[in-house]
Amino acid sequence: MKLKGFAFIILSLTSVLGCRGNSDYVYYLNDRPQTVEQSFKVKEIIGNNLLDILFVIDNSASMDMHQRNVIKNTSDFIETLSAGSKLQWKLGLVSTSTYETPFLGMTPTSEVDFNDPLAVDKFKSAVSQLGLGGDPRETVTEAVLVNLSRYPKFLRSRANLAIIAITDAAPQYSNGTSTVQSFEKELISIKGKSSMIGFYGAFGPENWCQTTDWPSFTWSGSDYEKLVTVFKGMAFPICSKDFGIGLLQVAQSIVSSFAQPKIYLAVRPRLNTLEVSFHGNRLPAGSVEEGGVWYYDPSLNAIVFHSLEFAQGDTEYVDVAFKEDNGNPY
Repeated sequence: MKLKGFAFIILSLTSVLGCRGNSDYVYYLNDRPQTVEQSFKVKEIIGNNLLDILFVIDNSASMDMHQRNVIKNTSDFIETLSAGSKLQWKLGLVSTSTYETPFLGMTPTSEVDFNDPLAVDKFKSAVSQLGLGGDPRETVTEAVLVNLSRYPKFLRSRANLAIIAITDAAPQYSNGTSTVQSFEKELISIKGKSSMIGFYGAFGPENWCQTTDWPSFTWSGSDYEKLVTVFKGMAFPICSKDFGIGLLQVAQSIVSSFAQPKIYLAVRPRLNTLEVSFHGNRLPAGSVEEGGVWYYDPSLNAIVFHSLEFAQGDTEYVDVAFKEDNGNPY
């Protein structure tokens, strides 16, 4: 009887499938894109505006011009961080020589933050004190971990962390081997999750800059490229004539990643179906100049708001609706 029952089920399924006619394809319902509709409280969108910024600047013999470029563009960098972003930032500065003490901001007595009217002058002065007599082996990642270990009070528990490396040298390590994975693992163990970390910088790979440094390296596949990718940052050529623009873009990227209110989406949306509404009215997408209120950032898979001025209270809701982009065109 069990066998006959089983055969009956198979025959029944065959009959049902046979009703499909001459179709060459079978589509499964669970492969079809989901329609996602969610509501988010405004106060949950605001997010975390605490940011700890750690500069790691190479102080070997070839860095004179690059250090001067940092000093020259410090004012614009800090102004971009502060202008309308509501970021509560603080700055730290260390060299790529792990035996040296920090040059700024790592201890409570040397702290420089968004409330300090002399922040620009203090940072410029600290960069000028780096000098050019540092270790010829520029260990960026080790300098980060060593100083965060020595000065754990620099990091605020709820703050995001932006690391900005300025070096013309190839990635180097004291043990001679790459430690990208261990660096990533240790940083995440410190901050709890990778979304709280950004890695940025100015670098000198041979396909970006003319360099006499040895060993030389190319950007694609380099450890620095991997870190920028893993921690969703950005990089620019240290030799660029527009160094100031590159540093400004780093500041803008930091603001976009950490300061602007955003909604992280659990799945990828079909962009032509993505709608954001408030009180039943659609909010326009696009740049501020175009009259937009929000835009979609594919690197973060997030809806990013230019501001939340359209909402009068933090108990109000923003509604999001879209179809999932799962590769199925139907």
